[in-house]
Amino acid sequence: MKHWIPLLLLTLLFLGCKDDEPTVQTPTADCEDVACPAATQEFYGTGLMNGACWEAAWVGIDTFSTTELNIVMTETAVDGIYGRLYLIVNQVTNLLDTIWIGGDSNNMTPNLAYAWFYYIEDHSIVGDFTFRPLDVLTYKDFLLIDYFNADTTIVEGRFQVHFPRRLINPFVTHAPDSMRIECGRFRARAL
Repeated sequence: MKHWIPLLLLTLLFLGCKDDEPTVQTPTADCEDVACPAATQEFYGTGLMNGACWEAAWVGIDTFSTTELNIVMTETAVDGIYGRLYLIVNQVTNLLDTIWIGGDSNNMTPNLAYAWFYYIEDHSIVGDFTFRPLDVLTYKDFLLIDYFNADTTIVEGRFQVHFPRRLINPFVTHAPDSMRIECGRFRARAL
């Protein structure tokens, strides 16, 4: 009986341990059957925005930052207001690994990127979809870099993002109630 007590205590200790960390999985998205038209430009940003086909009117790499890779996708203006998606990758990230999206834009954690979708009118931001700095990383939002050419500064990749926070001015009538972009693909270059 004495020999069973340590075994019983170890078993209870093992069963009582709770892992609060989410299980990290390889990002997957069922995008094979997406019936959206092919990209119409050499440099493009496409995906499913809230389940509907979406294509950016302009895509590029923001060259103002020397410490981050900023991929920008801009929509066509509606009533003088256009939407812009930023995927911001910090300088300590390995572009060959999965890059998880979340947190805040000042985070210097390796392989953690930030995404921000905002609406702009006359050079003023009039609303956005973002992550809060303390939001828990879900491991459902990701960025995969498929191709990076340092000589020509061309970047290609895939992404998925579900924005948890919406803060939009009421006069931005074309903004959705929530925003998720799935099956996202892009090919961008520095200008």
